[in-house]
Amino acid sequence: MNKNQMLLMLASVVVVALVVTSAFLVVYKEGKEDEKDEGKVKVVASFYPLAFMAGEIGGNRVSVESLIPGNTELHGWQPSVSDILDADDADVLIYSGGGIDEWVEDDLLSSITTSGKEIVKTTEGITLIEMVDPVIEAGHHLFEEGPFENLTAGPNASAAEEVEDSICYNVTLYDDNGTYVGYLTFEPEEEGEFAVYLEHDADEMGFAVMMNDTEVEPEDHDDDHDDHDDDDDDHDHEDPFEWHGVYDLEGNETYEIRFNTTEEDHVKIGIGHLHGHDDHDDHGDDDGGDGHDHGSEDPHTWISPFTAVQEGKAIYDALVKADPAGTAYYTGRWNSLKTRLETLDQNYTTSLSTASIKTIIVSHSAFGYLAHRYGFEQHGVIGLSADEQPSTADIIDLADLMEDEDIYTIFVDPIYPSEYADTLETEVEDRTGEDVKLLSLYLGTGKVDGLNYIEQMEKNLDNLKVGMEVA
Repeated sequence: MNKNQMLLMLASVVVVALVVTSAFLVVYKEGKEDEKDEGKVKVVASFYPLAFMAGEIGGNRVSVESLIPGNTELHGWQPSVSDILDADDADVLIYSGGGIDEWVEDDLLSSITTSGKEIVKTTEGITLIEMVDPVIEAGHHLFEEGPFENLTAGPNASAAEEVEDSICYNVTLYDDNGTYVGYLTFEPEEEGEFAVYLEHDADEMGFAVMMNDTEVEPEDHDDDHDDHDDDDDDHDHEDPFEWHGVYDLEGNETYEIRFNTTEEDHVKIGIGHLHGHDDHDDHGDDDGGDGHDHGSEDPHTWISPFTAVQEGKAIYDALVKADPAGTAYYTGRWNSLKTRLETLDQNYTTSLSTASIKTIIVSHSAFGYLAHRYGFEQHGVIGLSADEQPSTADIIDLADLMEDEDIYTIFVDPIYPSEYADTLETEVEDRTGEDVKLLSLYLGTGKVDGLNYIEQMEKNLDNLKVGMEVA
């Protein structure tokens, strides 16, 4: 093939490509025009349960799209350019606003035209549940700041794992012929009062603060601690572990926190600068009146049928505003969905009120709204975010709880790996000789096992009745 022939062939390829592309654009444009000619309200929801409710209420008067694909990890998801364009083209944009889709407010809304749209934040008016590590909760109530960058495990303590902002530590102790021993060392940068909290009784832990092999006794601060307890009454929580004391320590001196116990092989400890009362009040002004940052809010509102009713109502109201001509149609379909959710809420309430077990173990701490509404506790292998990894100490804590309370069910969501739940299952079975069941508890982030959003709620109740031993 000579040069002229090659150029002719390349030109032909370019022409064909242009023709095909032009044809595609014409078909695409006509398709988009056909969609608008249908007269349907275009609804774009951030993720599956909101899209499902929009479809149930909107019926054949709406077209519904979910930006996050079904059964995708929600935490940390970000929209693409095409997602932003889809949202820009929507008549109704629906998002949770509870933290699971914070990218809507952070990025999306500023990138689209919001005028002429109904924009729905479905958690508006819903009180979100605050989810914090109980040790962190007490630490933030008590401490002005985290302790020391150079707080380290001594030679017998195999790990000193920081827990959020260095306020608290998980410490794994060394097994010395059946006695667990270890210590932490730290050096305050300046003198002052330092407070200590422990998950376990200090005497049982063989706990002591030492300087130059001499034990440092805590100061008598009972009155101050009582004042803190009074302040905490406003926060609707109980201290989950033992108050130990306040130590008046010197700056630039090395101190040791020693442990010696036959009962536990790991400890969670909080240590930090003690709030002065004036400082505590100042922090209250800065942080909204409660003196500390509570931590993460549970975004999983849609899992409870009770809160789902409130979110569904927000979606219904938006559809009526966007399409007043369809009000009667939307009202009938909304009443049908609302009745189904309210009936399910009543079934949860009635059934779980007779449960023999009031504590459940879950692979992912996403069921706080169920627990709060229906009167039980959840303990998660991992926390609010499904991409967290539990420590060995976390697994041991849960195994202890299951053994102590005769709990032999672990709830898992089928869309996530169950390796940590499997580890916990094996640990409890080895200890107790009992068979541990793994039952599904669905997060409702997409259709799975042939079940839609509402059907997953119904199945969750069935499995909770089994795991909580409802008569």
